[in-house]
Amino acid sequence: MVVVVVVVVVVVVVVVVVVVVVVVVVVVVVVVVVVVVVVVVVVVVVVVVVVVVVVTMCGGGGGHHDLELLPSDLKINRGYLLVMTNVPMKFRDPRPKRS
Repeated sequence: MVVVVVVVVVVVVVVVVVVVVVVVVVVVVVVVVVVVVVVVVVVVVVVVVVVVVVVTMCGGGGGHHDLELLPSDLKINRGYLLVMTNVPMKFRDPRPKRS
């Protein structure tokens, strides 16, 4: 009788340990997969943004092929800031206005 009880207890303990190990392994695998997917998505987004910025700064294949901003590319004239493309962007003078 005692042997049967010991065997049942050992079997129950082994089953519980196996179930816990399987659950932990499944949770770890799911977390790793989620982290890998998030990292891949972030890398793809960063690469796309960098490519768009480089293509935009290089003028889509024509014009400037260097990414540094040369002094001749930066012109402040009549309250507008013109950068490379000569497209006006609003430029606000940070100095206080005189009354």
